[in-house]
Amino acid sequence: MNYQHVIQELANAVIEVATEAVILEDNDVTKASIMNKINDDILVHEVVDGSEYCSNSKHHCKILDNTKNKNALLSECSDGLSNCDNANEVLKKLATWALYADVYEELENLL
Repeated sequence: MNYQHVIQELANAVIEVATEAVILEDNDVTKASIMNKINDDILVHEVVDGSEYCSNSKHHCKILDNTKNKNALLSECSDGLSNCDNANEVLKKLATWALYADVYEELENLL
């Protein structure tokens, strides 16, 4: 898994979904309208949650090995691990929130 490629792939998917939504709403397609749509509709979470990188546990350790955002979950929700019943759930949550943060950073670079 080339982690940077994964991040770019997910960020491009988010931009594509946001752009289509902006067009359907008959709004001008601008960087600002795309970012507003991304933030208003939590598209990063939807795209990441629907990806194999979030759902397939074989990716979780690889994500955590490659991200700069290992503590994104703890930064965003201090009780984020409170309902985890086992180590696999902890890894999944940590990896998923790191992936959210990495995709948001990539979006800032692309837009």
